[in-house]
Amino acid sequence: MFDIGFWELCLITVVALLILGPERLPTAARTAGKWVSKIRGMVNNVKQEIDRELQLDEIRSKMQQQEEQLKADSGIADLKQAIDNTIADLDPVESSQQAKSNNKSPSEKPDDQEKL
Repeated sequence: MFDIGFWELCLITVVALLILGPERLPTAARTAGKWVSKIRGMVNNVKQEIDRELQLDEIRSKMQQQEEQLKADSGIADLKQAIDNTIADLDPVESSQQAKSNNKSPSEKPDDQEKL
């Protein structure tokens, strides 16, 4: 976390021993250890919360993509249903036209053939 090497730690210990003295150094070291422990715990908690938020953001974006896909699929389904309804409406018209053309006698010629 602090990237303190061995020699740097030795220098800090010697300076602390000179400033605090041998009587107060153990209690100061304990207090400093507790502070470092609390700081590490807080940093870890913040990291975990950030990770959770990132995961939630990913899940939200995936959900949004799925919702958009469902909307597109429902739009396609509506379009297919409209096409099927149109085809169903046209089938009786086509069958009646075919019946009329089949009922014409062979002597009757369509208008196109008469003009030729």
